[in-house]
Amino acid sequence: GVDASQVDAAIHHLEFEKRERSNAGLPYALRILFASMPAYLYGGDPLSSMDFDADLEHLEQARAQGRFFENLIRAELLDNQHRALLTVVPDTELEERHRQAELDRLAAAESKLSGQDKKKIVEDALRLKADQEAKQDLEALPTLELTDIPMKISTSVPTSPLSRPSRRTCFHSSAAPSPRAAPPVRTTSRSPLGSLRTPVAWARLRKSSHWPQTMTTCSRLSFPGALSTAMHSLSSSC
Repeated sequence: GVDASQVDAAIHHLEFEKRERSNAGLPYALRILFASMPAYLYGGDPLSSMDFDADLEHLEQARAQGRFFENLIRAELLDNQHRALLTVVPDTELEERHRQAELDRLAAAESKLSGQDKKKIVEDALRLKADQEAKQDLEALPTLELTDIPMKISTSVPTSPLSRPSRRTCFHSSAAPSPRAAPPVRTTSRSPLGSLRTPVAWARLRKSSHWPQTMTTCSRLSFPGALSTAMHSLSSSC
């Protein structure tokens, strides 16, 4: 059978990978979006991919019943009658054919050149070589000095309300800020989608009394639009 310690290590690695919020390789919000879209496109529950705890619990229950992975390997691999025989035969003459085709292409192009064209090609090659071997003038490169950076940055902010699909954000600023004045404060109304920071939060919300309110918000938008609203919250915190 399969070594249980190796299975535990693989599941632990998968659990750590699923719970880690990292932008390595791909933004975290896009990773969640791509994981949700297959189920959405094929009539499934797009939020099921975010409920990792439920999948992990189901896996542990199946393992507790005994020989889960052994039976899965036997059903899907060993006893699976679907086969595909793929034979890869190396072509020992492929490289020579490619080389000969390149020579024929160059010979055909050369036959169409006049003496003046050939002379121009040689002159261009010599000029390119001279430019590449010449010493570069570093003074021509753009530079950035400390004096080019402004010491003061404008702190003006918009004061008009900004409407979004699931929340309303207003920016407030003082009319005449003093040196000790507090920085501009942004107040945001709470939204069912605004607090969904992690897949675990999605799972908890689905089991709470706020779920009908969330689905009411999503029903006013297409799923990608509603999910992108939630992804904005995830991206802003990454």
